[in-house]
Amino acid sequence: MKHIIYLLLVVMAMSMTSCATILTPDGQQITFIAPPKTRIYDGGKLIARTNKDGVAFANIDKKLHSKTLVAEKAGFQTTPFELSATFNYVSLGNLIIGGGIGFGVDLLTGKICKWKDNIIEIKLFPDRAGFAIAQGKDSILLPNDDENDDDQEDDDV
Repeated sequence: MKHIIYLLLVVMAMSMTSCATILTPDGQQITFIAPPKTRIYDGGKLIARTNKDGVAFANIDKKLHSKTLVAEKAGFQTTPFELSATFNYVSLGNLIIGGGIGFGVDLLTGKICKWKDNIIEIKLFPDRAGFAIAQGKDSILLPNDDENDDDQEDDDV
């Protein structure tokens, strides 16, 4: 009888656990590839800045829905892009074990989803307002000298 009680306690404890909540971290590391010194914002908060090789990393908390991030660089158009959420199959472990409560915990914590892509390539387009047109036989676009302003910003991201 004592063994049955222990077995029931173990089954109850397992049904209250949450596979994705236990097995996966709160955030997911995303790699951004964009021109050097591109700044990536999430809701107006700077989350990453590409290095001289055009690469940046950010740990972004998982959500149940996709989110829009914004890339900015002097001389280029502000570029919004989507970070897409997808189903995290680790959370199915709860249904297999019989832990409907655990599945609900994964749902409430947002760990039932994960970010679809771990690497995001960002294409930036020149901002005509950020360029001066040189007059002459062959007109060309010359970037304004706003790049020096970027060098004075903190690199603490």
